[in-house]
Amino acid sequence: MKILILNSIMFTPDGGVIPKVDSLKDTMMYNMCLGFRQSGHEVTLCAAEEYRPVKEEEYPFGIRFFRSAFTRLFPPTALPCSPELKRFLKRNAAGYDVIISSELFSFPSLYAALIAPEKTVIWQELSVHPAKFHRLPSRFWYNFLARPLMRRPLVVARSEAARDFVSQYHKNTSDKIVDHGINADRFVTCSEKTDSLAVVAQLIRRKNVDRIIAAFAQFVRHPAGCNYVLKIFGRGPLEQELKQQVRKAGIEDRVTFFGFTPHSEMVEHLSRAKASLIATSRDLNVVSIPEAIVCGTPVLTNTVPNSARTVAQHNLGIVKDNWGLDELLEITGNNARYVANCVAYAPQLTSLHAAETLVNEFLSRQHH
Repeated sequence: MKILILNSIMFTPDGGVIPKVDSLKDTMMYNMCLGFRQSGHEVTLCAAEEYRPVKEEEYPFGIRFFRSAFTRLFPPTALPCSPELKRFLKRNAAGYDVIISSELFSFPSLYAALIAPEKTVIWQELSVHPAKFHRLPSRFWYNFLARPLMRRPLVVARSEAARDFVSQYHKNTSDKIVDHGINADRFVTCSEKTDSLAVVAQLIRRKNVDRIIAAFAQFVRHPAGCNYVLKIFGRGPLEQELKQQVRKAGIEDRVTFFGFTPHSEMVEHLSRAKASLIATSRDLNVVSIPEAIVCGTPVLTNTVPNSARTVAQHNLGIVKDNWGLDELLEITGNNARYVANCVAYAPQLTSLHAAETLVNEFLSRQHH
């Protein structure tokens, strides 16, 4: 099949600013496109021009970038609007078998729903109304644009929370959940663990890496945790502040800051860690959760991420708000059981599995 993927926002902007990146090859949607290719499909990805990488890259599938317009009204960090993309769809939609678009609340999804509704699948990530402007733009969109103008395409959610949310506004929502797919070729599943714990996060306030460090400082003072090290992968404005916290706690020999690390290097450490630690206060979708599970590494998280439900349901780690020493002792002390669950569940989180499930769900609806 010829598949067109509409995903304007390729990675999360930082504080309303789109960072310049050298590559898109670590993004979730890039790796999903590889899953579609692996499944035998011809893929073209459409993204906003603002997310084009600084360096020229070669891709094993087509990528097109479209300029955003009316950027004061519709900032590319939140709601890119591209009449150029709409014109492209009008001219070319007939040449594709299926169009997969991210989010009901997005201009590309609106264009696809108006131009080719019968071949459009909307892959829904949001599970709440975005808070901007008291949630009014989102409420308006779902009630007065999505209900009358976007009712025909199939919606498939990426989490149970997203399905429960979007089905309030869109009757043609599948019961099937298709989470972000992880490129299994880049993340090696490993059952052999070392006495290490990992954090994969931007070093920004909402990630609460300071709380993780404080809990780890308690853990290494406990006899069961005295040999452990903490590896932190990510960069951000709080790096010096967090390093100062580590120095004050007297655990400099136990904590390493790796900075921004390509997946190819990070996976060696993540796959050997006994747990991946998460304490975010706002992120609904944390891609490091499925990445860890595909590595066979259990997750210790609070209830904030949508995929925390999956972690809890399948015993892929521990889900608890304000987790601390007790949870660190449990996940390291009974590590083999959690690791075995992750290894067994990992195939369901690959980009190949996600791509095949999305296509099969679309085809099953076409036959009804």
